[in-house]
Amino acid sequence: MKNVIVMSVRPEWLAKILNGEKTVEIRTRVPKDFVGEIHLACTKAKPYLYTVYGQNYCLTYDKKVCEYNEYGEGCCFNVDEVTLLNGKVVAKIDYDYKKVDNIYYVSTLYSNTDGAEWEEEYKSYLTPLREILKKTVLSYAELENYGKEKNVFAIPLTNLAIFNKPRELGKYYVPNTTFENRHLNRCPQSYQFAYVEEE
Repeated sequence: MKNVIVMSVRPEWLAKILNGEKTVEIRTRVPKDFVGEIHLACTKAKPYLYTVYGQNYCLTYDKKVCEYNEYGEGCCFNVDEVTLLNGKVVAKIDYDYKKVDNIYYVSTLYSNTDGAEWEEEYKSYLTPLREILKKTVLSYAELENYGKEKNVFAIPLTNLAIFNKPRELGKYYVPNTTFENRHLNRCPQSYQFAYVEEE
């Protein structure tokens, strides 16, 4: 058995991660003193996150999904005919707490101060913040709204590996619980330490 962390990600953000657009995840809480794998679980909320033939990862609010190739040829599926990822564990990353950036102090300074003189003085802080924002596909306003005066951490999505077959949450065991409750049966609120058999 391997000790891992299961982290919940909303479908709209997980699609960007799986498609390679988003390479940094923002959180207000992160696991401390942990080095190992984080397994990414797609929450059950809509939109549906699906893949056809394990290629692009797409979102839909409808029960019907239509896919087209570069020539405009396509076909339509019902959502139960494609690989739905909601409520499943779909990928993993390598995690090292020492590589997580705390960006709260920069965003607080940035939001409370104006002027080019200040920006020149704090350029060494702002450049990394702007780079992190590009990798998160968030705007500065979205970051501020998400943080709401809390510490905000940037987790690099290092060595992203998408599972060939999505894993059921029930394959993960929660430590320090009774026998009946030891399997994960829903996505954690943010993240959860768990054990899983190595595959």
